[in-house]
Amino acid sequence: MQTEHRAQFYLNDGYLCEAAAQFLADGLRDGGSIVLITSTPRRDSIASHLLTHGFDLTPLGNSGKATVCDARELLAQFMAGGVPDRGRFTTALSSLLDRCAVAGDQPAHVYGDMVEVLCQDGNPSGAIQVEQLWNELAEARRFSVMCGFALASFPTAAHLAHFEEVCRHHTHVLPTERYVNVINDAHQLREIAILQQRAQTLEAELEQRKALERALRQAIADRDASSRLKDEFLAVVSHELRTPLNAILGWTQIATGQETDASTIRRALGIIQRNATAQLHVVNDLLDVSRIVAGQMPMSADSIDLGETIAAAIETVKPAALAKNVQIDFTIEPDSRLVVGDPARLQQVFWNLFANAIKFTPPRGRVDVRLGRDGLYALITVTDTGEGIDAEFLPHVFERFRQADGGPTRKHGGLGLGLAVVRYLVEAHGGSVAAQSAGESRGATFTVRLPAA
Repeated sequence: MQTEHRAQFYLNDGYLCEAAAQFLADGLRDGGSIVLITSTPRRDSIASHLLTHGFDLTPLGNSGKATVCDARELLAQFMAGGVPDRGRFTTALSSLLDRCAVAGDQPAHVYGDMVEVLCQDGNPSGAIQVEQLWNELAEARRFSVMCGFALASFPTAAHLAHFEEVCRHHTHVLPTERYVNVINDAHQLREIAILQQRAQTLEAELEQRKALERALRQAIADRDASSRLKDEFLAVVSHELRTPLNAILGWTQIATGQETDASTIRRALGIIQRNATAQLHVVNDLLDVSRIVAGQMPMSADSIDLGETIAAAIETVKPAALAKNVQIDFTIEPDSRLVVGDPARLQQVFWNLFANAIKFTPPRGRVDVRLGRDGLYALITVTDTGEGIDAEFLPHVFERFRQADGGPTRKHGGLGLGLAVVRYLVEAHGGSVAAQSAGESRGATFTVRLPAA
């Protein structure tokens, strides 16, 4: 009998085990013995398929008609530095074949996973060298060997050369289960296997192209969104700087007029001060974001009484609350006051949250501030009866330059930076901040957690 060296490509491991069992069963029916070189899970699956052919691997092993080896353990006997040693390979495999010659009077059928193991380990050149050694051994010994290869191991055009070299070292090349039962001609089966790999390569390239197209479309959409946000932000910055500046210039002219009385001058100075303060907040927000981006936001670490820090922030926003007739209630639970951090930066956190709540709360509304404890964290909640946050915008509420009503024609002022600064400062203190809202016109709650001292 002429030695056969089969390459069986497969899509599904179950099919490979079935094909291997058929190959081994054919050898047993011819009066030969078998060698199974594989892993334990695949061995058990092949053994199960052998039972359907009327062969039980356990008694076959006891009688010497079947020899089972672990593929990795056998590789360890002759591989050195990723390269098979010819002498040790010949010794190891000849020993197995000698056992078969004693047990059967026909050439052995050998199923082996060693080359696939080497391919899976990223050593295709070692796998090809093992195939060459199988062929050299076949010149001196009579046996048939079958090796399994997952078609998925050759997914792209870069694998074509290795695939063709694998095929070149086998006398029989069998395509995957999709076509193996359609045709029996050996040459056509080999051609089908090669076409399968090329079709798989084309499919992979098409998928890669689709993925690149999707990524390109997303990049264009992101660029357009970024450009739109930039344009909106520049418009908002211009508006936020120009509005108080116009008021300052206008009331400065009034205050310096020759016929302006003392009462009007006092009113002008108050308006100028408020608008200068508003403009200062805009500039400070821009500077803070610049520091955050540069990673240069300095912070101290002092023991802080949060009750005092929050109370100071409330005092700062109280004029705005009184102007809108918005009530602010502050509740402190016991043992919840002390944290470690930068007092000025934490006051900035709460000022931003309170100012935000007042801005979006209509006249005669309410803002509830509560300082409590949640395990190892101080827990601060700021709940308002204001406009609420749309569910679609809620995930973006802490992003820089994002506003639910973006653009210069919006109802409320601001740059959309305050909450982004809040998140950065809270996280820099080892804490977290979250926003909840039941929807538009249903208010909002901001929750800050800071490690307690």
